[in-house]
Amino acid sequence: MFLTLPMVLNPFCSPNISLPLRWREENGLHVQESDDIEASGPFDLFGKVYPPLVKKLEGEYNETCQVVTTADEIVDGSKSKLFFFVYDWRRDPNESAKKLHSVLNKISWVLGMPPQIIGHSMGAQLAWHVVNKEPGLAGERGR
Repeated sequence: MFLTLPMVLNPFCSPNISLPLRWREENGLHVQESDDIEASGPFDLFGKVYPPLVKKLEGEYNETCQVVTTADEIVDGSKSKLFFFVYDWRRDPNESAKKLHSVLNKISWVLGMPPQIIGHSMGAQLAWHVVNKEPGLAGERGR
């Protein structure tokens, strides 16, 4: 879900995007309870930056980018080499980092080698955090 300028300027017409304030214990972590809003592919909404980058990468690899939010969405034996990880920016960054870690592990297993990672803003911070904990999850920098 994305907020438009009128929604921001008039909070009375804005949808409720607040997070539940309740937390629960899960695998040794405090996790926010979930709502019904799921992350999707926001890059298509940022017309000047992401679509040209994705099109360039798709042209270079001659394939379509697969948008994923969890490792389960990556099919075993997938031939895709381009994955776009999306996450809910409202959630605890540790939760998103854990999901990214699982996605990178799955991509490494499917491709047979660690992927090269491109990150921007908070996504880059998530990737940096995950790769610093386990450097083998990322391929070599640059070409």
